[in-house]
Amino acid sequence: MPPRHRKAVIGGAVGLFLVGAIAVALWLRSGKVDPQSVKAELKSELDRINAIPADRVVEKDDQVHLVLENQTYMTYGAELYKGISRSHDVLHQQAETHRKASGDVGPFLARWKSAKSDPARLEREAQKLLDECKPLREKYGSTSFGPRLEEAAGELDAFLASRSESGWEADFLALRKKVDGAATSGDFSGALDLIRDFGKKKGEGEKPELAEKLSSLRAAVEKKGAARIEAILSQARKLSDDGKGDEARALVKSARDGLRGLPRAQDLDRFLEKE
Repeated sequence: MPPRHRKAVIGGAVGLFLVGAIAVALWLRSGKVDPQSVKAELKSELDRINAIPADRVVEKDDQVHLVLENQTYMTYGAELYKGISRSHDVLHQQAETHRKASGDVGPFLARWKSAKSDPARLEREAQKLLDECKPLREKYGSTSFGPRLEEAAGELDAFLASRSESGWEADFLALRKKVDGAATSGDFSGALDLIRDFGKKKGEGEKPELAEKLSSLRAAVEKKGAARIEAILSQARKLSDDGKGDEARALVKSARDGLRGLPRAQDLDRFLEKE
């Protein structure tokens, strides 16, 4: 190819390149897309997202998703876009953990708040709430729910400690042994008196959990007492039928004092009236 033709070809190629570059630039301007402006806008958007408090990690994750799904940012964001894309996995995992924590911890915190406003309910549910709080604190302590779980656990611990200082839990075990001993010896009335005095001393009316335990203990004593009364009456009737009325009366009288106050104790009195 002659030199002048070669120069003409090269000149034509350069010309086409320049025309193409100018055409691209004009197209970008006509489409109103300025890469530098896009980068500046993206940086401003990232600054806004980074300013979102850490405890609003779900909101931050949602905002980052919007940035990553923006085709203009993807095309012209360059290293800024790549950077947020690389770091998003960590943020998204934190957001997913927070979403799960919200489903697990939220209901617990609602129950805890409700129990705090109801002393009787708190008395009944404090230990259960603490048992529920501990694994939640271990699992979600690093999330924004951590401080509230720590607060709940601390207050529940303090409440249970102060309640234990009143001594009724430990003393209740001793009471039950005394009650069982009295009932075994046939002194069911004495057993009920022990329960009554304990409840009065420990403030049964103000402690629902204690009241429930004492009620169960009374019911157990009364059930055993009723069985004892039935056994005494059955034995006494047999003696009476065998013509041993004096022995029957003596049997009932000897058992009657230990059974006073029980629902069926009057059956003993009626038996003596007939004999």
